[in-house]
Amino acid sequence: MLRHPIRLVLFDYGNVISLVDHRRFLTNLQPLGKFDDQALWRDIFEGPAPALRQLETGAISTATFFARVAAFFRGTAPSQEALIEAFCDLFEPVPATRALLARLRGRYRIGLLSNTSRLHFERVIRDREVFPCFDQVTMSWEVGAMKPDPRIFQDALAKFGGPPAEVVYLDDIAAYVEAARALGMQALQITDPAVQMPALATALGVV
Repeated sequence: MLRHPIRLVLFDYGNVISLVDHRRFLTNLQPLGKFDDQALWRDIFEGPAPALRQLETGAISTATFFARVAAFFRGTAPSQEALIEAFCDLFEPVPATRALLARLRGRYRIGLLSNTSRLHFERVIRDREVFPCFDQVTMSWEVGAMKPDPRIFQDALAKFGGPPAEVVYLDDIAAYVEAARALGMQALQITDPAVQMPALATALGVV
C-alpha cells in the first residue's frame, strides 16, 4: 500500500523498464570468433573483481573493459565496435512499464536510478523513446557506487530535494528495495510488470 503524497516515482532500468539478459552477450559473441565462454563469463560477471562491476562504477574505461573481453578470443580478436554491438544487444522493452511512464509524465516527477555503464547509458538508455520521460537520472558509473550502496540512492534524493517518504522506488531486486526503504523511501519489488504496473497506475491515480 502506497502512502501519499508521492511526488517522485523512481525507476530501476534493467528488468523494470527493459528486460536484460547478460547471457545473450555470450550468444552475440559466438559469430565473432572462438573464445573460452566459461572463463570469459567468470571474469566479466562473476569473479572477485568482475569487469562489469568495475565498468559500472567507472573504475575502468570502456576500452579497458573490451580489451579484457578480447583477451579471451583465440587468434584475431574482434574489433572493439563489434564487441560493443554485441554488448549493447541485451535488452528488450517491458511494455507495461513504458505504458505507466507515459501516464505518469507531466503528473509526477519521474526518475531513473540504475547500476549501469556509460556505454549502456549512451548507446541504449539515452537512445530509447522513454528517456525524455525522466526529470532526473542517477547512474552508477557517474556516482562511483552501485546499489545497494546508500550513496547512489542519496544522489537521487539530493536531485529530488524532497522528503524520502515522498518517493516510491521500483526495482526487481529485493536487496535494492530494502536499501531504498532503509533511507526512508517507499519501495516495491517488481517481479511481474504486466500485473504490477497497471495496479501502480491505479494507486497513483493515472489510469
